[in-house]
Amino acid sequence: MHFRNNIIKLSLTIFLITSFNLSAAEVQWINALKPEGTGPEEIVLSGYSIHPDQQNSKKSDSAKLRWVTAKYKIVLPVNSTTQEEKAAYELSRWLEEITGTQFVIIKDSQEKTGKEINIGNTNRFIKTNLDYKDQDLKDEGYAIAVKDGDLYLWGGKKRGPIYAVFALLEEDLGCRWFPKNVNVIPNEPELKFRPVPRIFIPKLEGREPFYYYSLNPEWSLYNRTNSSQVPIPQEWGGYMYWPIRTHSFKMLVPPEKYFKDHPEYYGLHGSKRVQDRLCLTNPDIVPIITENLRKILKESPGARAVMISKEDGGWSECECEKCTAFNKAHGYEKNILGKAVPGGGSATHIALVNAVAENLEKEFPDVLICTYAYTYTMLPPTDLKARKNVGIRLCNSIMHVMPFTSVADAPQYQQIHKGWQRVTNNIFIYDYWANYHSQSVPNPNMEMIAKNIRWWVDNNVLEISGLGTATWNKNGDRDSMRSWVFAKLLWNPNWDLKQLEQDFCMSYYGKAGPIMLQYNNLIQNNFAKYKNDSNVEKPEGGRNFSMNIAFYSKEFIHEASSLLMEAQSLAENPMIRGEIENSRKAILNIPAKAVEQQKKKEKDSLEAGK
Repeated sequence: MHFRNNIIKLSLTIFLITSFNLSAAEVQWINALKPEGTGPEEIVLSGYSIHPDQQNSKKSDSAKLRWVTAKYKIVLPVNSTTQEEKAAYELSRWLEEITGTQFVIIKDSQEKTGKEINIGNTNRFIKTNLDYKDQDLKDEGYAIAVKDGDLYLWGGKKRGPIYAVFALLEEDLGCRWFPKNVNVIPNEPELKFRPVPRIFIPKLEGREPFYYYSLNPEWSLYNRTNSSQVPIPQEWGGYMYWPIRTHSFKMLVPPEKYFKDHPEYYGLHGSKRVQDRLCLTNPDIVPIITENLRKILKESPGARAVMISKEDGGWSECECEKCTAFNKAHGYEKNILGKAVPGGGSATHIALVNAVAENLEKEFPDVLICTYAYTYTMLPPTDLKARKNVGIRLCNSIMHVMPFTSVADAPQYQQIHKGWQRVTNNIFIYDYWANYHSQSVPNPNMEMIAKNIRWWVDNNVLEISGLGTATWNKNGDRDSMRSWVFAKLLWNPNWDLKQLEQDFCMSYYGKAGPIMLQYNNLIQNNFAKYKNDSNVEKPEGGRNFSMNIAFYSKEFIHEASSLLMEAQSLAENPMIRGEIENSRKAILNIPAKAVEQQKKKEKDSLEAGK
């Protein structure tokens, strides 16, 4: 294993490290992305040949200079798309990195002279009778097939062809593109394998693991995320673009422009009109918001959605008689939880967004006009339906009261979710993946997040956006692992979390991999031991829990810091070594008071059990 331009070169075969007193099962590298099944044909993409200058030499074959040559050419359609061209370039680039030889790209107007890898709708592909050749792969789906020794990679109208290439490179050949520009690439001059024919269409349109190092456009493309905050060029298929994605009432009806002359546009609080809310039943609001959104969307080609939403924080609905009566008539006092929620105001929001969406749908038919289900708009109206071009961004804030409970185990949340499903089919999820009180210390929530992702995918949401540490911290708890693992689960929730973690540790950390895998497993095992004591209702700050939970025991801190010290001594890459050091410092900085409180709790518990 060696570094070259931050690329780690590995053999395609499974490797085993045995010098750390661990069992073989704990230290194997496994290809967690390997497709099921076996390919029907073995193809040999490259191999050794006799150097052309020595073809007629009298030397014995064993003494002749052996030369690595590509056995295949990469073929593009004559009128190839920019996505197909990007796919061909990336395939050629990484096959050369794997094999050490160049793979030529040609157009399908050229005569076929040997084995080929076809990208997209080449004339060769069109003439085949391949399975699912004519199936709609939507925007980002892909397909891989082999016929008579030729390889075919094609996909949907946006990023599909590119994803076919990266599926082959990652899943069949074991390439990895990790955060911080750490790439793990097989070293196989004689590259032979059995590609598994398959078709795959991702269920999520938006896939956003919001960690600092996942926001690189090239990394995002390689790892098949699709985030509104990572601007993938249109030439590569574009991205989930929201010109406005956050709280926007003040932007759309600016108080500095309207409040002085038209205070009635703004929400009533007690006896006063205030600038941080709107009176959503005022008939003049809809045309103002419509016109301002029209201007924004005209300047935003390729937009997928846009947000009309209250300002953040607090309970800021309008308290005027008309707004209050409208909300009461549509569920304020008859919501799905069987009780009124103070300030419940989603009905007025849905009515407003419906009206604006109706005004804009002919001009912008592919844009969803959205609003938040958050704080006082969290609960759905009982009897309103959203228009087909309206969406809801449902924030998982209700789960803050239980920091380690999945939505799959939360009947209260599921009632809310199903209520919104009766309102609209266009649901975007905003989940909270970090502890912002202590971002760098171990957070034992990866299994919960994986469970959340699977539940939401099973319940047909359009997007999952996981709020990681990107806005605040470059050194959050295992952010490199979280970025990669959650990118994979957002693409294919059927991949196994434990295998993904093992794949990552044994690839990314190099010689320190077995120890970092032990550290990762220690976190999960310790949480399993203390789960009932740690998952207390309403801890300090909800998901933003304090260090006083049972998980952070004195024994855990000692064992975790010892493992990280050993891993740090083994890490070859200075950047990764620094990352491990930061993790160890975070653990050692857990307040002594918190550890002493846990020690006292454990002592009291033991005495109570006598």
